[in-house]
Amino acid sequence: MSHPTQPGSRALATLALVLAACLISPAQDILSVNFYAYGAMASGDYDKVTLEAGESAGVGAFNTTGWENYLVPWAPSSPRPPVTITSNQGATATLTLNDVRNGGPYAWSSPHTNLPGDPNGDLMDGHCNGTEDPNDGSNLFDMVVSDISYDVYTLIVYIGANAGQFGDGTGKLVLNGGAEQDFTLPSGQFAAFAEITNATTPGNYIVFTKLRSSSLTLKVWGNGFNHLGPTGFQIVEDTSGVIPPGPPTNPVPADATVGHPSNTDLSWTAGLDAVSRNVYFGTDPTPDSTELQGNQTATTFDPGPLVNGTYYWRIDELNGDGTTPGPVWSFAVGPPAKAFRPMPWDGMSAVATHVGLLSWVEGASATAVSSDVYFGTDATPDASELQGNQTATTFDPGPLSAGTTYYWRIDQVNAQGTTTGDVWSFTTPINSANRVKIFILAGQSNMEGHGEMNPVGTQGTLEYMYANDPVTYAHLKDSGSWAVRDDAWIWYRRGGGAILKGGLTAGYGANSNTIGPELQFGHAMGDYYGEKVLLIKTAWGGKSLGIDFRPPSAGWGLDTPGTAGDEGFYYKEMLDFVIDAMANISSDFPAYNPADGYEIAGFGWHQGWNDRVTPAFAAEYEANMVKFIQDVRSSLGVPNLPFVIATTGMDGNPDYSQVELAQLQMENFTAYPQFDGNVAVIDTQGFWFAPASSPANQGFHWNRNARTHYLIGDSMAAEMQVLIESAGPSTTPYADWAAANGVTGGFGADDDGDGILNGHEWYFFNGHKQLTGFAATGPAAFEFTHVRPKNRADVTETYQWSSNLLTWYAADGSATDGINTVGIVLQADTTGPTADYETVTMEATVGGPVPPGLFLRQELSNP
Repeated sequence: MSHPTQPGSRALATLALVLAACLISPAQDILSVNFYAYGAMASGDYDKVTLEAGESAGVGAFNTTGWENYLVPWAPSSPRPPVTITSNQGATATLTLNDVRNGGPYAWSSPHTNLPGDPNGDLMDGHCNGTEDPNDGSNLFDMVVSDISYDVYTLIVYIGANAGQFGDGTGKLVLNGGAEQDFTLPSGQFAAFAEITNATTPGNYIVFTKLRSSSLTLKVWGNGFNHLGPTGFQIVEDTSGVIPPGPPTNPVPADATVGHPSNTDLSWTAGLDAVSRNVYFGTDPTPDSTELQGNQTATTFDPGPLVNGTYYWRIDELNGDGTTPGPVWSFAVGPPAKAFRPMPWDGMSAVATHVGLLSWVEGASATAVSSDVYFGTDATPDASELQGNQTATTFDPGPLSAGTTYYWRIDQVNAQGTTTGDVWSFTTPINSANRVKIFILAGQSNMEGHGEMNPVGTQGTLEYMYANDPVTYAHLKDSGSWAVRDDAWIWYRRGGGAILKGGLTAGYGANSNTIGPELQFGHAMGDYYGEKVLLIKTAWGGKSLGIDFRPPSAGWGLDTPGTAGDEGFYYKEMLDFVIDAMANISSDFPAYNPADGYEIAGFGWHQGWNDRVTPAFAAEYEANMVKFIQDVRSSLGVPNLPFVIATTGMDGNPDYSQVELAQLQMENFTAYPQFDGNVAVIDTQGFWFAPASSPANQGFHWNRNARTHYLIGDSMAAEMQVLIESAGPSTTPYADWAAANGVTGGFGADDDGDGILNGHEWYFFNGHKQLTGFAATGPAAFEFTHVRPKNRADVTETYQWSSNLLTWYAADGSATDGINTVGIVLQADTTGPTADYETVTMEATVGGPVPPGLFLRQELSNP
């Protein structure tokens, strides 16, 4: 491949980072690749970042001709096609650039070759850029070199940075999926080559020796900034003939695992070319000569009976050319790890009284685990709260009481012992007809809100909207200022920093001069209820569903994400912010009346850009979105919580992106019947306004158009209202009825002492049985009518018949007294006396001679 202005050069499309380790002789073969990109360079300066035929570059003994030039693409959407690279002696290998953020020179508009006057300056000027967030999984520098023909080789990775984004110059590198290796670059322009030998001593190249595999993988990224990465790499054949053994691999027990039995044996896979090994074993985390168990040829070791505790071991592989120390591995003998990740989330309030199943993640153990479940209202659960031992990781507490804090604990049990779990808690809402309705608004930058408020003369600003249509937008202002509602409140920790709280008004966007969907959503929902509404906004720019908001059931790399970039970190932050906002509602909103209480009424989601531009995330978005909806409901403890999605339609492209299609699929109720009536999706493509009629040309932020953000919020509110109105009775209606009517006794209790059980009062429409009595409809048929709840998900109905009030038979047409059978046919009129009740006609059909007396009874049971 020839460079358009450099006829003698070879231009490859790749990316690099390499380091050198050992001296080479002219007879040794070298594969050399230079990464480059032009940025805003003038065409006459292109030769400042490429190496021409005959130019020799590389550090010290690795200085050679025959460099391949690889043009680094800008944010590729998929791995680049493999290219063949050729050594200075004709050997070949295959280079595949899996991902990269982009490429650029040291200084884009005024190219500056580090190490001036030498082709090494050309090598070190252009470089690949990776994101600063490796766990995001997107746009890292990520390459594979395969088909390497050398038996043993050295890898040299050269690293550079952008002058304007240099930051502190630190980054990380991962070779062949191993441990992260920290490095520090010299500040500013490079004056010379300097080897990276540790995490803190500045350098610009790193060397890996005695590599043996026919392929290698390399990932590089900067800490806290984007513009850092490989400038090139070299693979150098090692012809020394000195080949120490490879390291051991595949430890059994697996590293850092727990719950192992006392008779655990060790095994591993021998390092390449090893002939024996030294075995170190004990309880010291840094095994030395005191833990040496001896030298052996076998790849197994029996440490003998072990007591409970943590053990550390290391295998050093040996052959005639040297010793290769292995990594220190560990395992623990004893009980399991703690159970973790409770649902509902620990500390959650406003958990529905019909919460359904509680769940948790089982603590790790190498042997079988069961759970002792403790549940009740005692803050220090003990034997009186023990619900039993089980292998399942869910527990059904049954209907819960309103305004009550429940405590629960899961103790994990295996053959080696029991691990006492943490005590978790959640609280149900109080009984009140005036509960504050809480809506959670979550997502990334467009939920933060970038709709500009000013100036009045710019199309698409909020001021422009009001000035040109004061009727439609009259509610937004009061006496010339932005209206502040006293019945709709907002809580927002902008950017994760200071808490913004108060009456809903303009200026709660990504900054104080912008709005997001929250403005009109809050206005519409406040008008809808005519009573207190609280919006809790949890949004951060540049966050993906694939990593940042990743739902727990999609899999997290850590039990509990601890830092930004960990899988699920912003999912956890979202829940923690919700808990914080509800816990401090009285102090943050003085107008709140604790006697009113509050409930979580709905969830709004506007997100997707980061997943759109990351193919792997886009491919799994639909599956992740399904899990996200279900996990959010479980975490909040509100089954079937109304959930509204506004698609990521920003770009003006009429063709739907993969993420948009995935979002729209949430309304495919054939595929997802569980979302029918409780999930709605808004197609936002119609809310796009071109840059010419917007405050900015910034497609990924809806061109900063306030009208777009207004329309998204308005549509989300309209769909939320439809879901609320169509929800009908809850999935466990008796619990709701009991909470709403102050009934604290059980289904079979009689709270008001009127001789009618609580369950019957609910079932027969608050005690009004409305039985019309028996009426003959034929020679052997009788019927009567009454009302019953349309939703009877938490009750079991059983019908029986008798001819003597002593012996009862199932009224299903099968059981007989030897003479007769009775079957019940039910016909329901769903119009009923209320939206939640229906009128049902029961027809009893007798098979055989009609007995002198026929008695029917119905039994109701509530699990």
